[in-house]
Formats: sequence, C-alpha cells, structure tokens
Amino acid sequence: MRFFKETIYFIISSVLVLLVCEFFVRSSNLGQVSSTEFVDELGRAKRKNMDFVYFNEGFGVVSYNEHGFLGNSVEIKKRDNLVRIALVGDSFVESLQVFSRDYFGKLAEDLLNNDLDDRKYEILNMGRSGFVFPDMYIYQKVYVENFNPDKIFYFISLEDLTAKNNDPLLPKLMIDTISGSPIIDVNYNKEELRAFMISKKAIQNSALLNMTNIARKRLKNDYMGLLFGKFGQRDPKKASQETNSLTSDELKQVKRSIGILDFIDPSKAIFINRDSIALPQSFTGALKNKGFKYYDLGETLKLQTKNVFDPNYWNVTNKRGHWNHAAHKVLAKELAKIIEDNTLK
Repeated sequence: MRFFKETIYFIISSVLVLLVCEFFVRSSNLGQVSSTEFVDELGRAKRKNMDFVYFNEGFGVVSYNEHGFLGNSVEIKKRDNLVRIALVGDSFVESLQVFSRDYFGKLAEDLLNNDLDDRKYEILNMGRSGFVFPDMYIYQKVYVENFNPDKIFYFISLEDLTAKNNDPLLPKLMIDTISGSPIIDVNYNKEELRAFMISKKAIQNSALLNMTNIARKRLKNDYMGLLFGKFGQRDPKKASQETNSLTSDELKQVKRSIGILDFIDPSKAIFINRDSIALPQSFTGALKNKGFKYYDLGETLKLQTKNVFDPNYWNVTNKRGHWNHAAHKVLAKELAKIIEDNTLK
C-alpha cells in the first residue's frame, strides 16, 4: 500500500514539475511550440497567426500572418494604386534574426512609401529557411502567385544553385522527359509524413516536447539546418570562394537551375545575388540571354565588409551568421532603388 501511494505521489509531483517547467520555458521564451504545419500542396509550411521568438546570432520577435508568412495582415486582392513586391529566398530573406520593424523589406517599403505619390508599395516576405532555387520556384508557382505580385525578387546565392534540399516533406521539381514541362511532385515520404502527423499535436502544444524533438532530429541528421536554413552554424569564411571549384554534382545542379529559368516569366521576375560569393557565369549569362534583370548585392556587401562593417557579424553574441541590423539598413536602400527602377513608368 505504501509503495502504491509513493508511486502516485511520484507521478503527480513529476507531472507538476513538468507543467511548471513548460510554463517557465514558454513564458521566458527559452523554447517554443512548433511553428510548423503540413499543407498538401506546400508540404512543410508555417502555422498561421502565430508569434515566434528567435534567438541565435540575433534576436527577433516576429509574427506569421493569416496566410502563414511573416508580416502584417495582407488582403489577397490588391488595391488599384498598390504595387506588390514578393521577396523569395531562403533564411536570409526570411530574416528571423531581427524584429519585423528592422527587416530590410519593411525598411525598403517605408522608404518607398515616403513619397508623396499616390502609389503605395507593399513588400511581402516570402523567404523560407532551407530553400534552394528549385524550392523557390515551386513556392512561387503554388503559393506566391496567389497574391498576384507585380514583381517577384529571387534572392539567391551560389549555394542555392548547387545544394539539394533533402527535406522529405517538401514538394520536388521534376521535368517531364517527353514534353520538357515542369512537374511538381507532392508524393511525400509516407513514413516521414506519418511520423510528423503523429507528433504534430504534441510539438505544437508543448515547448518541452518540441525541444526534445528538435534535439533528437539534430542528433540524427543535423535537423537545425532544416529549421534555420542551409547556413546553420557554418562559418561563411569556410565556404567555397571560387565558383570554378565546384564539383561535378554541383555543376549538374547549376545546369538544372539554368533549365528552371525557362519556366519563369522574365517580365515579372528579378534576380539578385544576395551573397558576396559570385554566381557562376553560366547562370548569370543565362539570365542575360533569357531577358531577366539581374543585380549583384554581393558587391555592396563586400564594400561594406572592406570599409565599414561586417554585414554578417553580430556584436551582441560574438557570432557570424545572417545579416545584422546594419546590413538590413544598407540592403533596404539598395532594394528600394531597384524596385523604383523596375516599377516606375
């Protein structure tokens, strides 16, 4: 009888301790519930109407809106005097490391809307951590175009053209061998999908369980790279500095990326190199030949690094990573100029 009572007391006290820990972790934002959802046509996506706190090299408190992307509420139907710009890219475009008010897209939007012109600009943050170029194209076709943007800005790096995203819960781009047309394959890995759906309720409602799940997957296959982008904790100084040092597999990926350009409208899409490492000449040459506008912000970033500040260094955490606040301000001015040049008639 005594053993039974002690067992009950142990179970009750353990549950109370876990509840207190859960409350503390969530209220202090040391950990959070999962921000991930599953959508048939998008695969792994973001939950709608959810606040998110990020702390790594930088610190940001952001909100996913009613459509599941970062930013304020957006009406799908545009007003007549509204110019809508969609920024597509990876974790650098998503920019969880800064508050929304410090985001380069928001700063550029404010600069553009300071004019007395009746025309108003709206810049949508369509960045997704971990995306590579084929993922960005799929995202444009199945999601971004629903918002009818006037221009779509692809922020890409060398890594976006050479890396593969092996997330089993994202759609894959296939090319029909007969017609040459793109096919978006949504035949997700059944085991991975089943595991996600089983754990979804738990990790979406418990910060402790979500932290445990992230730790488990990180030990298994470096899951942090999936959550927070290709960049992860890697020192960019260790990245390849020469496009001519690409492996045969990477060159194949670049060739595949060039093929994707045939399915993108050059009158609507604008390409930007967001990194200080040059893009392959074969890709930039294809952009020119196919009539795309192309801008290299890498030169701007290199100039800042040489003469002013390191755009990837965070003094507060003594880490290098995504763009810091100073970089967002510089990029906002450059982006505003590019948008003006491509939207004013």
